[in-house]
Amino acid sequence: MSRRRTSSTGRTWGGVNFSRGALYWLLRNEVYIGRVAHKGQVYEGRQQAIVERTLWEKVQELLSGKSAAREHRPIAPSGRQLAGLLFDDRGNSMSPTYTVGRRGRRYLYYVSQALLQNDKGRAGSIARVPAEEIERLVHKALGPSSEEEVLRKHVERVIVHADRVEIVKATTDEAIANAVEASASRTIVVTARLAHRNRARILDDGSAGPNPALMRALGRAHEWRGWIEQGEAMSYRAIAKKAGVTSSYVQTILPLAFLAPSLTRELLDGRRQLSGQLMIRMRRGIPADWAQQTDRL
Repeated sequence: MSRRRTSSTGRTWGGVNFSRGALYWLLRNEVYIGRVAHKGQVYEGRQQAIVERTLWEKVQELLSGKSAAREHRPIAPSGRQLAGLLFDDRGNSMSPTYTVGRRGRRYLYYVSQALLQNDKGRAGSIARVPAEEIERLVHKALGPSSEEEVLRKHVERVIVHADRVEIVKATTDEAIANAVEASASRTIVVTARLAHRNRARILDDGSAGPNPALMRALGRAHEWRGWIEQGEAMSYRAIAKKAGVTSSYVQTILPLAFLAPSLTRELLDGRRQLSGQLMIRMRRGIPADWAQQTDRL
């Protein structure tokens, strides 16, 4: 058991059983046989050995043998439905894993490989998602007939963003023959965010249809863009006067006319929703770059 310590502020830690990693470090430490490691090199130290060298070397042989056995152990299939299909928004694969609670209950997650490799800076905006919630989300988006075998056959990848989940369908012969429709129809976007201790809460599953307020705003924005292109109104003030609205309203809504075509199509189809009040989202601004638009909205 580790030593229990108390800080000057009264915070306590320790007093628990050694973890496997801590025990491994202790058993590998050459300080106990009178040696000192420095910058990758091992030197004879001045301290007296407290463990016989023959005993220490026997322990190292046993530890090395167990490590070799683990390296050659076959990897058991995870059994999770999205194993190999789930990625964070930086392209890192998300692997199934679990934690064990105090009462022995297993909590299942998908965790970014970047996080598993102790490289948090390389991980996406969401590095861990609850397994059952994300699987339920994908099944609901694909429809009631999306059994596991069908899911793995027809889904190419699932990408987790901070505010949405993108489900990319596998390319079929029919989609290849109709390449114009393939890019638009292969991706299903489900708006979702992580809340309540990493629990995925679905804000919209695509069944609600297009947002009426957003449809009206898109229609106005494209109408005003037509006025500009035809020379009927060449400023925010002129558009506002002609439309009977304020200049600030025009300045807020007009950028909708310059969205990426694929993004506009998703908004019109209801496959992508803007969470929160429309005007609040619009006042935050829309970037001119189409790729940035997709990430922002």
